[in-house]
Amino acid sequence: MKKYEFTGESKTVNGVTVKRIRAIKEFGSTKSGSLGGWIESERNLSQEDNCWVADNACAYGNAIIRDNARLYENAIVHGNAVLSDGAVVTDKAEVYGNAHVGELARIDGVAKIFGNAYIVGSAHIGDNAHVGGNAIIGGKAIIEGTARVYGHTKVSGDTLLVSGNYQGCDEIDEIDDIDEYLDECYLDECDLGECF
Repeated sequence: MKKYEFTGESKTVNGVTVKRIRAIKEFGSTKSGSLGGWIESERNLSQEDNCWVADNACAYGNAIIRDNARLYENAIVHGNAVLSDGAVVTDKAEVYGNAHVGELARIDGVAKIFGNAYIVGSAHIGDNAHVGGNAIIGGKAIIEGTARVYGHTKVSGDTLLVSGNYQGCDEIDEIDDIDEYLDECYLDECDLGECF
């Protein structure tokens, strides 16, 4: 049985027509009759599990939201991006390209996740941070501020914070590594030629 339907209301976002949804049964914390956000077609939001697009959030293109993932406020997911498991994307964050956000990861602020980035664990990407390329962010890593993480970077561990003007493309998996690395690799000093 379907869990949502289209309301008949539509709008254009970045040249794509998206349609508002409404829950037609109760699931998770969503009540029957609740207005949802905007999707281009049913391929964007699974009719199964507790995933949901709410508020003014929008999903289009070949983007897929499944499992118990949530898209809130003014967040946008498009391209071939996937939100899965219990991932949350909110505020004005954007996930696109072939990026995958899963497990209990949270993306908020005006953060951008793109390329083939893979965000998992209970990682938090916020503020104006950008994560792209083939970066993998996991564990309890926190990427915030104006941090830019690209290339084949891997950030994981229990409590890692990458913030400020960090721009890097290395593997960081221990807090000692981050402190040392950030001292050496700020935006105006880091040679990113090997990252791209």
